[in-house]
Amino acid sequence: MEITQEEIKYFIKNPQLVSELRTHTMVLQKRIAEVEDQYGNIMKEVCESIQMGVHYDAQAGSGSGKVRDLGDIMEMTRKMLGMQHNDLMAQMLKSLNQMEKIHRLLLVIDTLSATQRYIIQKIDGEKELWEALAIDMNMSKMQLSRIRRQTIKDIEKRFNSSLTNGQLARQKVDEVIPDTKKNIVLENKEIKGQMTIDDLVKQS
Repeated sequence: MEITQEEIKYFIKNPQLVSELRTHTMVLQKRIAEVEDQYGNIMKEVCESIQMGVHYDAQAGSGSGKVRDLGDIMEMTRKMLGMQHNDLMAQMLKSLNQMEKIHRLLLVIDTLSATQRYIIQKIDGEKELWEALAIDMNMSKMQLSRIRRQTIKDIEKRFNSSLTNGQLARQKVDEVIPDTKKNIVLENKEIKGQMTIDDLVKQS
């Protein structure tokens, strides 16, 4: 499972996706159960009708055509419901994969420094103006842009790394942005509190 930078930006911009996917998955589960019940009920009715036709044919000699017709109906019904079931299962798998991807993404975001998390939340999540955020954080737009660009790259690299979700969870950074965000500074062009992939592997 891999993620692209565009997907990262999209997920951050749409935090409601987790709730929407969860609701969609529940609807699919219910629909799948309904289709399976419907399939079972229809098969039972068709089988009973066929048995009645065979019995009638043995008694009066005129039920063979009815049996063939019911056999055709049973096969058509089986194929129709089978296709519907497969389609619903495919949708379910897609939703579950998306939920798993978002879960891992959130784990990766938790390994970022507070500065990185704050910037992508403001720029990508809340769509705050670059100029306003740069002033608020006492840095130039160029510095802000560089941090944001590097943060997206860091997320992509960590997400697509060999680190397990458990390893990522253990590297959660609890650092928070202080009320006076203007205290945030850059040290030697690196973001304070930021960990590299090597750091994460060593600590896991």
